[in-house]
Order: sequence, then C-alpha cells, then structure tokens
Amino acid sequence: MGVALACFFEQSRSGLQARDDRTAFRQHAAESPLTAADVQNPQALHVAAEFEHDRIQQVCAVGVPFIHEAYPSLRRPVPAPAWVISHGSSISRTGHLLLSPGPPKRIIRANGCGYEGCQLKRALVYGALLIILAAGTGALLFNLFKATRVDVARVTRGPAVATVYATGFVEAKERRSLKPSRAGIVDRILVSEGSEVKAGSLLVVMRDSALQARQQAAQAQVQALREKLAPDSSYRKSWEARIAELSRTAQQARERAERLKKQLGAGGVSRDDFDEAEARAVAAEERLVTMRRDAEQTLSDLASSLSVAQADLDVVAAQERDNRVLSPIDGVVLAVHVEEGEFAGLDRELVKVGDLRQLIIEGEVNEDDISGVRVGAEVLTRLAGYDETLVKGRVYEILPDALRATKSYLVRCSFVDAEFVPAGELKLAGRTRIHDDIEPFSGMTAELGIVTRRVESTLVVPRTALTVNGSVFVVDGATVREVKVTTGVQNFNVVEAKSGLNEGDVVAVSEVANLKDGARVIPRQ
Repeated sequence: MGVALACFFEQSRSGLQARDDRTAFRQHAAESPLTAADVQNPQALHVAAEFEHDRIQQVCAVGVPFIHEAYPSLRRPVPAPAWVISHGSSISRTGHLLLSPGPPKRIIRANGCGYEGCQLKRALVYGALLIILAAGTGALLFNLFKATRVDVARVTRGPAVATVYATGFVEAKERRSLKPSRAGIVDRILVSEGSEVKAGSLLVVMRDSALQARQQAAQAQVQALREKLAPDSSYRKSWEARIAELSRTAQQARERAERLKKQLGAGGVSRDDFDEAEARAVAAEERLVTMRRDAEQTLSDLASSLSVAQADLDVVAAQERDNRVLSPIDGVVLAVHVEEGEFAGLDRELVKVGDLRQLIIEGEVNEDDISGVRVGAEVLTRLAGYDETLVKGRVYEILPDALRATKSYLVRCSFVDAEFVPAGELKLAGRTRIHDDIEPFSGMTAELGIVTRRVESTLVVPRTALTVNGSVFVVDGATVREVKVTTGVQNFNVVEAKSGLNEGDVVAVSEVANLKDGARVIPRQ
C-alpha cells in the first residue's frame, strides 16, 4: 500500500509540473523555457492535447483593447490581424489570447488566471483529491481490521428442555365481565378501577324511562287498591253503611210482617195487609242478601285487581333490579368501560371484576402443537418486564373446544411458589409475589414454553449464540472461530449442543449476525 501511494504521489507531482510548464508557455511565453517547437514536440503529448481543445483563429477587429495579465497597467489596442487561441465560442465573453502576427510563439492571455494563481489552484485540487483518497483508504483499512465488542458466555453442562410455544396473558382465576340485562342509559357508576367490592355490591345503575313510567303507574294502582281494601277505608265503610241500612230496613219489615201475622188470627188485620207486609219483608231481605253479595264480589274483584297490579309491580320491580348491576364475586374492579349518561346495549361490557388472590396464565397453543401438551406439564413463562427471568408454572386445564378464529386451544396454567400479599380495607387489593422480586399483574403479557421433553446433564449454549446457519462463534483470544453445531432440544434461553462444542468454550452471544470467521473481537462478560 505504501509503495502504491508513493508511485501515485510521484505521478501526481510529475503531471502537476508538466501542466505548470505548459501553462507558463501559454500565458507567459517570453518567460517560459518552452518554445512553439516544444509544444509541437510529439513527446509532449499532454501539452498538445491541451491545445487540441483550443481554437486557433485570427482576430480581424483591430482596436479591441486587451490587458496583459502579468502587467495589468499595460492597455493597448489590437494591432494588425493577430493570432489568438480562444477558449469558448465567444471571444468577447470568454476572453482571448493575443499572439504575434505569425504562428504562435509568444502567447499573451487577455484574461484568466496568472501563472502563480493557476499553479495554486491545481495544487489545491490535487491536494483535495489526495485527502479524499487517503480518508477512504483509511476507512477501508479501519473497517477491515477493527475489533467488534461482543458479549460472551460459556458452554455449560445442565438440563435442556423442549417446549411448545404459546402466548397469553395473566388473568384472575375468578373474574366476571358484567353486561346490562336491559339496554338503557348508564345512570350512575358507583365504583372505579381498583375499588374493592364484596359479592352483591352495587356497581352500576341503569336508567329506563319507559320502565320508570310503568313502575310509577303500577305503584299508583296498587296504592289505590290497597286504600280501598283497607279495613277502615271510606270505600269499605260506604258498603258497610249501605248494608247496615238495608239490614235495618229488612229487620223492620220482617218485624212488621210478624206482628201483622199475629194480628191476622185475631181478626184485627186483613189478609191483604199481611201479604203486603210479608212481601215487603221478603223484598228487603233479598235486597240485603244481594247487597252483601255485591259487596263481597266487589271487594273480591278489588282484591284480584290488587293481586294483578301487585304482580305487575313485582315484574317492573324485577326489571328495575335488572338495571342495578351487582358484583357476583368478592374482588377488585379491574376496569370500568362506560361513563355516566352513555347508552349501553346488551352486548356492551360495563365493568370487569376479578379476584386477585389467585392469578393464572391463559395461553393459546396452536392446534398443530396441542397434542404434545398434557395437564400437569411444567411451564416456563417469560412475563413482560421480566425478560431475563423465567417463572415456573404448571398446566392445570386444557379447554376441549378450539378457538376457531385463531385455530388454537386455550390452556390455563397456575404459578408455582406464588404468594398473595393482601392489602386494602377488605384485604382484596393485594399483589402476588414470586421469589420476592417478581410481581405479575392482571392483563400482563406472557410468553409460555410448555415443556414436552427434558434431557438431563447435556451441553447447553445460550440460544442467542446460534446463527441462522446453525453455527456459533467460539472466542479464541482476540478473534472468533465459526463452528458448526448439531443442536437438540431447545427453548427460550438455551439450546442443546450435541456436537461441535466442549464444556467451558467461550462463545459470542451478541453481534453474531455481523461476525465472520477470524474476525477480531473484544470480549465482555
């Protein structure tokens, strides 16, 4: 590389010198050591090539002024037709070179740069090019020989497990998502997220204007009927008064008829008078019986109407109770999905309540993998926020019916060694702790590895050390060596290494996609 750069610098210097000589001849022929013959020398190809790009012509416009570049104060008109070398199509715009009347020997440039100025500009251009080339070469060499910082780990001997992957969420084992029994307006919300509730606690009250009007009418009807049927009601007293009046009338008529009957035998009363009195007594007695029967029927009808009205009121009251959303379990309000004044249909979820005293994990296992999952299988779980720690669990239920939308089966798992720490007034708002440093929350995302096979005492390597080609980079001092590995069972963190590695080997576990065999590295534990 050094020889190549030296050759390049020498060629650049020679080319620069040749171009400076040519420029001196063109601009200041009197001072230049070159002659026209030198310019026409076939060996001076770089000078001749420059002249090929110029145009030689005669200037016929006598009297056009020009300024000598070396002596700006020298201003003179063009003499008799002179030879010029013009750069560009317009002499008046681009300037021109005035020569002697004969073939070019002495060259005077009317405008342009001076000898020293042109030399400086070319030196700056070549210098800039050399700097760019040197910078690119340095960057290339730096990328070729720089060391990559990598995290490393040792190949160890231990258990390896094969797992079935699933995704899921932490949930309360006992939880309820409550919806309204009747569509209506949310009238009142009596709880908020985090509120502790007992079974039967009132959570939300719905409002149904039509139902309220019906309830008020039913209540008014029941009240009116009860007032009529009350023992001391005016309605009942009016019937009793009429019955008492008829009873007295019938009694008086019966007494008169009996008296006339006694007198009939003595001859003091005619038969017609007795018959008339008897008829009046019978009529009065019949009216009394009829009134008593009508009173009983009327009161019976009122009682029946009261029963119907009360039943209607009970139905309305039951419907009104349906507008009161109660908690079915002891627990904590996990979410409130509505606001007061909002209309809620029958399919709208209002409140979610859960018992946080026992958290579980619900995961979805693909239908292709469910055959390897068994109740009681060990579960290795990675919770959101605890990526470096695997939490142990166990499968306790596999739902028999598939989830059609995702073509998967729901698997429920319990935590192992989990402890609930109660808090709150009702001791229902506590937290679950695992190993004193992990606290799962309801709704937390979880990744599950359900163990389907275990291999004891085998070589294991971190999964992050494995490349897409199934190889690892073993660190040997300051370089790495790519080694093909035969893998066995694997899970989230580790892979069984059946061949290719030895216990105690140090392997790179980061930047593996950017490493190559023999690359320089800086290991960091």
